[in-house]
Amino acid sequence: MKILKYILPCLLGLIFVQCTEKINIKLDSTSARLVVDGAITTDTVAHKIKLSTSTDYFYNEPAPAVTGALVSINDGTSTIILTENPVGSGSYETLSTFFGVPGRVYKLHIELKEALNGQRIYDATETMPKHVKIDSIQMEFKEDIFKKGAWQTKLYAQDPLDENFYSFRGYRNNVLVTDSLNRVITTDDKLFNGRYTNGIAVLYWNQNMNWEVINTGDRIKLQLGTITKNYYNFIQELQLEVGEKNPLFSGPPANVRTNISNGGVGYFAAYATSYATTKIKPIPNK
Repeated sequence: MKILKYILPCLLGLIFVQCTEKINIKLDSTSARLVVDGAITTDTVAHKIKLSTSTDYFYNEPAPAVTGALVSINDGTSTIILTENPVGSGSYETLSTFFGVPGRVYKLHIELKEALNGQRIYDATETMPKHVKIDSIQMEFKEDIFKKGAWQTKLYAQDPLDENFYSFRGYRNNVLVTDSLNRVITTDDKLFNGRYTNGIAVLYWNQNMNWEVINTGDRIKLQLGTITKNYYNFIQELQLEVGEKNPLFSGPPANVRTNISNGGVGYFAAYATSYATTKIKPIPNK
């Protein structure tokens, strides 16, 4: 027993040393691939298609922009040429008078100035789903959600009878808060297919997070996007890849789907939008 009294602490010490050993991970470099990020919606705005290249895992600078490309979009009736704005940014824009039409098939065509991985030509195709109108939204504060509570954005809209997929983006005082794909909320319509949503919560504003804090008098706007099943799956897979892993040593990541041809990555989307706005009133008993 006396021997065990001295051996056990030594064994435990060895275990903890092993668990805290520094591991140097060396990842091989890979060839750069074209990354496409952009969408056509029913909004009348300058729609943007951003082109960049993929980078190594530990690359800690903004991804290099792909400049000087010829970018065009065809909707079955005409072809428009996008303009790089500003020059050298890798961001290509339509005219500000452009808007998408539900039911049309949009074809993106890209011709690079210099080839990536031996490829200069890239294409993508997306059909814009039908428009679904928001009747109204309401905001409700929940004290028992998160440490400082949360505001719920509740949706009132009629869901069509067929299968649909939705994205939700939130604006506070006309500033987009869900400003990246990992913050966008998506859902299918399995729980309310063909029925009236009647106040289902679609966005939660965590009052612990500075960028989500809502105050009395703020104007909240909800964007409902009617998206394709493939774009819905793309967002789900992307959020899974960039989110926290549990357990920590989970399995290897899978490739996120894409609709870009010739080895490109990213996604070219087309979706119909609807908006509703409400003003935050004082919370009762506060």
